[in-house]
Amino acid sequence: MTTQKCDAIIIGAGLGGLSSAAYLAKAGKKVLVLEHHTIPGGYAQEFRRDKYRFKAALHALDGVAPGGWLHSILSELEVFDRVNFTRLDPFYTAQFPKHKISVPADPFAYEEELIRQFPDQADGIRKLIDAMVKVYYDVRRLTMDTELGRRPPTTEMPARYPHILGAMTQNWGAYLGQYVSDPQAQAVINTLLAYYGLPSSTLNAATFIVPWVSYHFFCAFYPEGGSMTLSRALEATIKKYGGDVRYRQTVNRIEIQDGKAVAVETEKGLRVEADVIVSNANAPDTMLNFVGREYLSPEYVRKVESALERPAASSLVVYLGLERDLAAEGWTDHEFFTFNGYDDEASFDVIMKGRFEEADVGIAYYNHADPTCAPEGCSVVTLITLASWDYGNQWGTGGDLTNYSKNPQYLELKEDAGDKLIQVAEKHIPGLRDAIKYKEVATPLTNYRYTRNPGGSIYGSEQSVDNMYIKRLNAKTPISNLFMTGAWVFGGGMSAAMISGRGTARMALTYLDGDEAADTTENSGGASAAFQADGKTKKENGVQKMDTKKPDLSSLSCYDTIAGMPTVFNAEVAGDLVADIQFVVSGSDSPSLTIKTPPEVWLAVSRGEMDGQAAFMQQKYTVEGDFTLLMKLNDLFKAAS
Repeated sequence: MTTQKCDAIIIGAGLGGLSSAAYLAKAGKKVLVLEHHTIPGGYAQEFRRDKYRFKAALHALDGVAPGGWLHSILSELEVFDRVNFTRLDPFYTAQFPKHKISVPADPFAYEEELIRQFPDQADGIRKLIDAMVKVYYDVRRLTMDTELGRRPPTTEMPARYPHILGAMTQNWGAYLGQYVSDPQAQAVINTLLAYYGLPSSTLNAATFIVPWVSYHFFCAFYPEGGSMTLSRALEATIKKYGGDVRYRQTVNRIEIQDGKAVAVETEKGLRVEADVIVSNANAPDTMLNFVGREYLSPEYVRKVESALERPAASSLVVYLGLERDLAAEGWTDHEFFTFNGYDDEASFDVIMKGRFEEADVGIAYYNHADPTCAPEGCSVVTLITLASWDYGNQWGTGGDLTNYSKNPQYLELKEDAGDKLIQVAEKHIPGLRDAIKYKEVATPLTNYRYTRNPGGSIYGSEQSVDNMYIKRLNAKTPISNLFMTGAWVFGGGMSAAMISGRGTARMALTYLDGDEAADTTENSGGASAAFQADGKTKKENGVQKMDTKKPDLSSLSCYDTIAGMPTVFNAEVAGDLVADIQFVVSGSDSPSLTIKTPPEVWLAVSRGEMDGQAAFMQQKYTVEGDFTLLMKLNDLFKAAS
């Protein structure tokens, strides 16, 4: 086995790993990226058939313009020096049974078009857009304040950034419904749900809102030459500053010694030692397979397993090289969405059941933004919809992926599914099938083959209300010098991946510069212990009774002393006395979290009749102390199933 040494190892050359590596290399660190595939990019890659060039996943990139959340990253990592970006205008067109809307790059023109089609919803549409912009601004200002070293304590964050919490703690459907009541108007606004992999009743509202504002106010762009130009540009920056990227190096072990990650090993026998390791591989593989359960607490293992049990949706994609010039025929859209109805819940159910002939489909035509993707007079078109890993007993394989691409049942299901998407697209591009020169169909199994993401997930674990932000796996791990980046810790999307990479690189640099990263293992005792009285019980004749033996109070805290008072309560002296005694104790016995609430409010929260986080935003109760603990209460005190 060959052993090498560097400052930082990056596992995986997706956009999160590449951006982390580029930041670390620019900071003067010796960086090595190890990639399973033969090319960089993860989902930001491409493949060719003759003179046709196909993009694996990217349809549009948000946040590229000045003020957008991606602009500074593309500038700092010198991507703008190597890649030109085309602004998409219109951004997309959406066709519904009774409505068709072409979305201009100008957000006010888009608002105007929405109001023209749904005049009775005008006030709500404007209030919705205003509210979403406020959420986006709060997110950006929180990021800015963090970088300036003026991030407030968690207890002050709701007051400083009042719009974030409301978006983070409810589903997108509920958020939208506060402003827009017409189901058809909601469906039109929901067009980009296709980018996030869940219906509106489940998707975290902030996950929809932040990129929505980024797309519409800072424009949608497409990189000339396709998504691979992004990946290659980041790779060039890594190499410019002394780093290296090695392909066909599949990591299968992270070596742990004395609680720290000291090296990685690959299937080819390469061993590389490093001071810090960043993994852009999926979180379950990173922590459960590369590291191993034996080095992790049971609580942390359960959290990773929970993420593994709920991967986000996968995709079904049909790549078409056409001997036909759609632009010359008058096709003007970069991306065209076709919807069978207005109910996103029903549409999601149809897709997950594999009824692809009824699927809502995105039709991406790349020639407008990337004219060199096809020979002259020809076109590249991609058809995409969400898909389930479990369709058809895991696409005819029964879970056995050995040589799956030659499995007759798999091939039959794949071709049938692809053919059904072509049938849907032909309603809008008549004669499409007759113009096909090259066709490739990618299923969830294809995604897994090239990215190793469980379930062929395209967004990490699902982006639901209870699985995003502080409830998602953290980039910091219980191994102090091991960090993660990408969709499993930040959420899906190519802009999000690069933003995640920057954040993780900063954590790694902090560690390398001598500041120990905070241990993120959760104290399972904390809050629950605060509710336990000191009184003991004993069983007499099969009946549980309070032990009335006087406890030794000499070593107890003030809280423990008060909590133990029931053990010395004298019922004979009390007689028929009815009274409430409240202690308000100052000093060192301060709680981690204080909740001040009317009893009826907290009872409703406890019974599930009222959403606790929404009630907080409505100021039905107040909080002092560790605000993040409030966000975890539902998980900490969830009844066992």
